[in-house]
Amino acid sequence: MNWQSSFSFLNISSSLYITALIMDLSFVRIAVIFLMVFTTQQLHAQVVTFADSFKDNSRNWPFVGDAGQYSISISDGHLLINATNTAIHTFLNIGTTEETDFALHTRMMFLEGDQTGWMGMRFAMNTEVSKYCVFTYNNDKRFMIAISNGKKYDILREFVSQVVKPYDYNTLTVVKKGSLYKFLINDKQVFESKIKVFYGPMISLITNSNMKIKIDEFQVYDPAKGRQTLTDDNSLKMMQSVTDHVSIENLISSSADLPPDFNEFLLKFNDVAFPYYFKPETAQGADVTDLSFTQKTFYQHVASSVSNKTMWALGKLSECGDGYALLMMNRYFINRQDVSRFIVVAFDKKGNIISEKEVGAMVKESGSFFKVVDFKSYRDGNVINVEATETFHNGRRESRSVRFNTALCNF
Repeated sequence: MNWQSSFSFLNISSSLYITALIMDLSFVRIAVIFLMVFTTQQLHAQVVTFADSFKDNSRNWPFVGDAGQYSISISDGHLLINATNTAIHTFLNIGTTEETDFALHTRMMFLEGDQTGWMGMRFAMNTEVSKYCVFTYNNDKRFMIAISNGKKYDILREFVSQVVKPYDYNTLTVVKKGSLYKFLINDKQVFESKIKVFYGPMISLITNSNMKIKIDEFQVYDPAKGRQTLTDDNSLKMMQSVTDHVSIENLISSSADLPPDFNEFLLKFNDVAFPYYFKPETAQGADVTDLSFTQKTFYQHVASSVSNKTMWALGKLSECGDGYALLMMNRYFINRQDVSRFIVVAFDKKGNIISEKEVGAMVKESGSFFKVVDFKSYRDGNVINVEATETFHNGRRESRSVRFNTALCNF
């Protein structure tokens, strides 16, 4: 074989070797790509999904019980958190990682307390529960999305939104795809942002102090598959009946089931026609002072400095699942002042007072008004609003309000 033939043979051999090498490398690339896809699919498949409708505490949410400053209970489809003197949360490790896509969903309602306080959920939280992302809203129609690194609280978005329903159920949803997070309230997107931090696999349900809230649902789900529909929630059925304008009278006892003295008292209250406007010069009401129910309920603890106390029925605002919400006036004399307090009082079906809240007051002294009040009451969906303006003798004005859910009388 001459050198040209030898060179040609070498060239052919080299070409075959290079071709084989390229094929081998191509196989490696294919294998690597397959491994990456397989690994990604495995990570995605490892998202642990569940839906908790709080029939019991099988998920082992911590801090259940009464600790004095707060209480947490789980039963009959509700997680109830009563944060009397401290903010509180209850948390779970859901096993999510920075690489996985997932979605979180909860359904909750403000019951009573500070309507500007925040409630919602933390996520991507470390196991020490000191670093987290947070999505909250309040009963004043605001929502907030923030990140806390344990030292600094960085607010990404805080805004008023009409999709928030005061004194009613609201849902919060967080959808994570890569580093992009979408935030929804009542299935309406309110914000989205790329969030590069991921502190850990923990989530928590939270509320500020001086608040009582109810949570009926929490879900972790695969955003590609969607969340479950929980259909066995009695409170959902009740609220849906209200939303659909089904007569709420089916939820309460007939007048024949009421104690006779309470029924006599209740008959003095006419249904309020909304919108209802109260002005002192045109006010109308029924004097219920001498009724036995009034004497038993409102006259047991009257200070000796109070005289000429009278009680007036102004109107029935709502019939609740637990009773009635009534608009009343309490007029009395104290220290040479003629005081008229306007109050909303909720009674249960036995005539016991559930709650009471002042709308405003008029004060007259030495023949002249020190303070007067006018207010309006109107209905917005499932919520009744009573908005008052107190005007003082020097022209200063103060605004007050009472709001509650018509099915719950939760004020």
